[in-house]
Amino acid sequence: MPSHRNRSHTTQGIILMRKPWKESSFILDVLTVDFGRITVLAQGVRRQKKAMEGMFESLNEAEWVLHKSPESEWFILKDITMVTPHLYDVNLPTSALMQAAAELLLKLLYDDMEAVQLYQLLKEYLAYVVKVQRNGIAVLWRFMLRISLIFGFPLFLNRCVKCSKPPQAFGAYYPQLNGLICTSCLHPAHRDVVIPLTPTASDLFIKLPHIGSMLDDITISIPDGRLITDVLLLHLSQHFNRAITLKSLELYFLAP
Repeated sequence: MPSHRNRSHTTQGIILMRKPWKESSFILDVLTVDFGRITVLAQGVRRQKKAMEGMFESLNEAEWVLHKSPESEWFILKDITMVTPHLYDVNLPTSALMQAAAELLLKLLYDDMEAVQLYQLLKEYLAYVVKVQRNGIAVLWRFMLRISLIFGFPLFLNRCVKCSKPPQAFGAYYPQLNGLICTSCLHPAHRDVVIPLTPTASDLFIKLPHIGSMLDDITISIPDGRLITDVLLLHLSQHFNRAITLKSLELYFLAP
């Protein structure tokens, strides 16, 4: 990767979040190909035409020319060229799913090497989810599973976390073992230490590795959608030792 000591850099990056700074500027949280997740100061851009301000919307993918001072961890924006405005002209549910991915990446800790994989994953996710007409939440689930795999703690969907056998059905998520437990291994004694799954949620977990080809043929209820999302977020939370929630998803579940 290029050294931060060089004073001028060109890279590609996706805006995860922007915050107003003073009266004329933005502070941007950007996931980049070359430098991982960085903070960029876009000075004076709020004084310029509205079209320029629109360059800095969340999830805009752009080519960046940046200045880096050795005395600061921040990068200073010198120039920007739009590549893809991912949120442009998308419907509310899809926008919520896209923003949930950005929100999730803002809550994780990762090094520059992991950031390269996450950048590519985010690009693929944004390009794919915008094409999905039904059950887009399942695409986000696959995104979350890929994140678990990148960080080395996959959630296995082809075997029970207790007996290691392929399940007929999963009965619950078992946080202490960081995995799904089959109905054969699930006992009443586990009741207080697991998150029980409905039969339909269990079926969705088993289908999840190949669910992309089934999106037009399955039904995901809101309760099952919330349940599976909560299980996947808990799985991530267990690894990162922090409670991870996604407020963006409320817009998805409330959308008509």
